[in-house]
Amino acid sequence: MEFSIQSIQTVAGCDALILMFNKEKADHEFRKLSLTRQYESLSENSSEDNAELTRISNELATITSIIGTLEPGEYQTDLISKKMKLESKKFDLENKVADYDIKAKFEKENDITNVESMITNAEAVLAALATRRSELSS
Repeated sequence: MEFSIQSIQTVAGCDALILMFNKEKADHEFRKLSLTRQYESLSENSSEDNAELTRISNELATITSIIGTLEPGEYQTDLISKKMKLESKKFDLENKVADYDIKAKFEKENDITNVESMITNAEAVLAALATRRSELSS
């Protein structure tokens, strides 16, 4: 990318722009850190969701096997009701894991890549400004 660096005529002008781009770079680095932490948090939540899904699946298997051995009655009815609630929870968690977690991770990865690009651009401008400043100083 071409910059209008050659139009800067004073060291003070370079210094002002260097200060501005250093602040911009620092802001982008902070944003990257924040996004990285959010991404890591998503990974932890995903692991928790998978653990909960495993727990619910195990509980469903147990309840299903028990229901088949019981005589019709209040206890069997309660277990059937609990089984239906667990199946609903399982369905919701499966959808969350399949859709939301993957989508959210992809969005964070994309945001991190964009911020890294902005940091690289700021570094390129700073390098060009430093070169122009040294030209003006000599």
